[in-house]
Amino acid sequence: LMRTSFVYINTSINEGMCLAMLEAMTLGIPVLARRNTGNTSIIKHRKTGFIFDTPDEAAQCLVELDSCNELRHELIQQAEKYVKKYHNISNETKAYRNLLLSLIK
Repeated sequence: LMRTSFVYINTSINEGMCLAMLEAMTLGIPVLARRNTGNTSIIKHRKTGFIFDTPDEAAQCLVELDSCNELRHELIQQAEKYVKKYHNISNETKAYRNLLLSLIK
């Protein structure tokens, strides 16, 4: 279902690290995300996706995404690079391992 989506929109007021958002980025689906700590730790506005504060801003981002294929493709490419570099399985496994080891010390 996600593979056929035009865009992934995260409207959470509070969010940790959103795995569904990372999955969308990996699948080449542009992301629109409400500004919160978790989302802004992953999405860099107009580089790896769009960050919005209000529903009107989200609508503006959608219009821009729909009308500018060049921007859409650039966001997709940068998002895929970001996920591969910072959220690959090896890095995530190391981070969880280090966290667990720190808890038992």
